Amino acid sequence: RGGSSSQHPRTGIPVYSFAGVNDKFTAFSLPRLWALLYRIYRKHKFDVIFPHLTPRYALFSLPLAKSKKVPMVLWYAHRQVNWQIKAAHWFCAKRVSSYPASYNYKPAEVSFIGQGINTKRFCPLPEIPPAQPFTIVYPGRISGIKRQQLLVTTLQLLYAGKNAAALPGLKCRIVGDAQLPPHQLYRQQLLAMTQRLPPRLEISVEMGVPSRDMPALYQQSQLSVNLCPPGAPDKAALESLSCGIPVVTTNQTLRGLFSPELEPFYCPDDSPEGIARILEGAIQLSPARRKTAGQNLRKKVITLCDLSLFMDRLVALFQQAIGGE
Repeated sequence: RGGSSSQHPRTGIPVYSFAGVNDKFTAFSLPRLWALLYRIYRKHKFDVIFPHLTPRYALFSLPLAKSKKVPMVLWYAHRQVNWQIKAAHWFCAKRVSSYPASYNYKPAEVSFIGQGINTKRFCPLPEIPPAQPFTIVYPGRISGIKRQQLLVTTLQLLYAGKNAAALPGLKCRIVGDAQLPPHQLYRQQLLAMTQRLPPRLEISVEMGVPSRDMPALYQQSQLSVNLCPPGAPDKAALESLSCGIPVVTTNQTLRGLFSPELEPFYCPDDSPEGIARILEGAIQLSPARRKTAGQNLRKKVITLCDLSLFMDRLVALFQQAIGGE
């Protein structure tokens, strides 16, 4: 609890754990956090503090940052704007995010560098997976903002409709964790929706898929789905595209990044009827056309989001912060 340390098994990078997973952070935790930060600084003499996604940790790091003249570079990728992000924005030398839709406070002072995808790890299989059953996957946290219930409603409509006989049997895998009580309630509602399905439609809600198994999850699918509302695109959608799996989406930012290649898979209409039309067209594409579309989308992921390019951009911002630019 004073800050246990270990090394990352592959890179050897020191990893310090401040508290247990279930511990609550209170005002009484601050002295322990400050003691840990100063102890790490004495040992490693780091050049930059990189608060990631949680602006309050930029504020917690202020005493060390100011006393040792260590610049802070804040990464933030949420639509919410509150006093914590405003204060952290003020005190950090650089502010970084993926896309403009993910940082809504003084965007002119923010560097937008996209997201980093390990395109060597998230890559296609040499051959298209067997088409029986036709499989679509929706990866991501189980929560209302991801709108998995909208996908279930859409598939129920599609497979109970007049064109259902022309569609193949379909397996839909909704994969993600639900840790917070609202997310757990949403998952229970989602499970209830899957109890009565039209013929030849199977929907599973799966939890606990480890990160190491995610490439195989995409590779074993013919299509991926992402129905997040306007905002920064989900990393899971980019990972799907990196695996050569087209993504049926309603996300305008994702469409803007990958147009025109993504156009046949983009639905501007949030209604189940509109999404069903796009899904039906994507399902009925020939395997060869779907493979070609996936290959073109993967090429664009490599150009825009490859992890090595992302790290070059991020390290350049670190160097600017160190140099006072």
